[in-house]
Amino acid sequence: MKPTLTLLTTLLLTPLAALSVDPSSKAKPAPDPALASIKDVAGLPRVLLIGDSVSIGYTLPTRELLKGKANVHRPPTNCSSTGHGLNYLKSWLGDEKWDVIHFNFGLHDAKLPPEGVRHAPPDVYEKNLRELVKQMQATGAKLIFATTTPVPNGGNLSPTRRFGNVDEYNAVAKKVMAENGVGINDLNAAIAPHVAKQQRPNDVHFTDEGSALLAKQVAKAIEVELGDGRQAARRPNVVFILADDQGWGDAAYNGHPYARTPNLDRLAAEGTVINNFYVNGPVCSPSRAAFMTGLYPARLGFHHITSKPDVNKQRQVPDWLNPDVMTIADVFKQAGYVTAHFGKWHLGKFGDSPAPPAYGFDSAAVHSGPGEQLRNKQEVSNEDPFLMTQLCFDRAIAFVHEHPDKPFYLNVWSSLPHAPLRPSTTQRGAYRGVTPDPKAFGKWMGDYIEAARSPAEQMKTYLAAIAEVDRQVGRLREALAELKLTENSILVFSSDNGPEDYNIGNASNAGMGSPGPLRGRKRSLYEGGIRVPFIAAWPGTIPAGRVDQETIMSGVDLIPTLAALAGIRCEAPAIDGEDLSNALRGEPAARRRPLHWEWFFEVVGNPAYFAPPLAVRDGPWKFYCDYEGGNVQLFDVVNDPSEVFQLSAQHPDVVDRLRAAALAWVKSLPPAELRTAGANGADRMKLLDIRKPRKEK
Repeated sequence: MKPTLTLLTTLLLTPLAALSVDPSSKAKPAPDPALASIKDVAGLPRVLLIGDSVSIGYTLPTRELLKGKANVHRPPTNCSSTGHGLNYLKSWLGDEKWDVIHFNFGLHDAKLPPEGVRHAPPDVYEKNLRELVKQMQATGAKLIFATTTPVPNGGNLSPTRRFGNVDEYNAVAKKVMAENGVGINDLNAAIAPHVAKQQRPNDVHFTDEGSALLAKQVAKAIEVELGDGRQAARRPNVVFILADDQGWGDAAYNGHPYARTPNLDRLAAEGTVINNFYVNGPVCSPSRAAFMTGLYPARLGFHHITSKPDVNKQRQVPDWLNPDVMTIADVFKQAGYVTAHFGKWHLGKFGDSPAPPAYGFDSAAVHSGPGEQLRNKQEVSNEDPFLMTQLCFDRAIAFVHEHPDKPFYLNVWSSLPHAPLRPSTTQRGAYRGVTPDPKAFGKWMGDYIEAARSPAEQMKTYLAAIAEVDRQVGRLREALAELKLTENSILVFSSDNGPEDYNIGNASNAGMGSPGPLRGRKRSLYEGGIRVPFIAAWPGTIPAGRVDQETIMSGVDLIPTLAALAGIRCEAPAIDGEDLSNALRGEPAARRRPLHWEWFFEVVGNPAYFAPPLAVRDGPWKFYCDYEGGNVQLFDVVNDPSEVFQLSAQHPDVVDRLRAAALAWVKSLPPAELRTAGANGADRMKLLDIRKPRKEK
């Protein structure tokens, strides 16, 4: 009866003239069911979706995803611009109580005249948005702001249908939300990798499949704010596994001819590999400080590894990382995460060095650091890297078993494959037949193998260490799968610097790590010293089996990138890192600023690994110079990753630009006596000699 009654009502209320229509004319489209009112299910929270026509597209699938979890309402109209919102917000809110308001404004504000009758330039948009947030916060509802989705063709859809820079409007909105404590659902970033297939041609709207993808993101954000304890509704766990001295080429998935790394290979197949990932220092402590803080290590005084106080004084490095600096653990802890660190620390150990809890970790057990130590069953401390790595992963696995129902951030920092390496007979025996062929590697690694004392024995020892790292990664992944946490866990694997050199005493029996085709090893600013493996996996969000050859990412980017992926605010002020989460969602991300390095100490082994003290990576270019801007070197590391062909003479404009950038960056750093000595011509291979304490006469 309901359709008949509707038709009868229409006939009675419609003027006769309007009924006299050309039979060939098209019927008026039926009302969009997304705009129809709904009846509340008793006992469920009430959610209000406010947004433009894109939000109308994802309203119905969002309701379906939240069926039985929330009553999802929306105004019966396109909510248009911020100016329109100020006029009608009170009527949209009504007198009802809302638990969550998920809202978006921006597309119509960015729409330019003549069609954009409600256009608001960014400054007006910001003013309007602040007032809308104020009014919505007064309701007591939890607020979620959804960023404006992409507009194709640079915003020029037709001569009259044009849009301003949506990214600029989103940046304004993110600033307003951060200042007002409003959560951000970054729909722009979430849908960006899919626009080619899921956005309608020359249109701001999406296909049904595209709207469904947006709805999943919207429903997930709403569930988090509603505090749903179910696994699908909580924020993702984050697990960061860091190997110690593992080279860029030290895995089968990255081309090693002898390494057996089935677990890392599977992780790469199920996640995304960033081919151009860099640490921010060529040795341990500086790169770890950058991972922890999002700051270049030189800003923190970490020019070298930290050790005993007298050695630190000689190297002019702090005794420990400043605990007042915001860390990655602080960022996640403030978002309600449980945080833990297990494994190597090396950010201060002696004297009054603060323990990991001072840096935001709820739980920790370490070696090469203060506080609770990793110990074996006999409660005997042991610095053997194989045992330390076993204990590190044991504690990490126990931790995830203890926290299956609350989001956690977890550092799992292995001691392997750092020297000294003493694998068991069984571990070495797995590589009994391996005799490394220098021709199976690139030029630099091939030359390195040919110069080795006993390459076959050294390679077997080293490969046993890599195999143990791989085995432990597999154990941890099995634990996550057993607890059904894999689908809601971001897992990251990387290394702290390039591979160690066998010319270092404790690595003489091993030291066979591979930088792949790259030049240099640990302590070198050439690619092999600072470019390291990086894999990230998160089913359903980070594409599987993808190798990103374009994005240039580094350790300082980890905080903003992981925070954005997890959907939490990054409160770390003035960090050097950038949010490159789009790269992990499937779309190469361009850096806004170049990457910089400084290393004014010695380099071990091949003299060809000894780079000038300053380095810059910008686009395809890798540039080097000294503190006076001389001794310049320029390489196109996209086409020449081995850094063999020096191009400074062919590209003087690039040299001038990157030299200016390098020297300006150095001026932004705190002063350092050893830097001054290097600038004044001191021999960098003997630089530490000038810092040795003089004996009293």
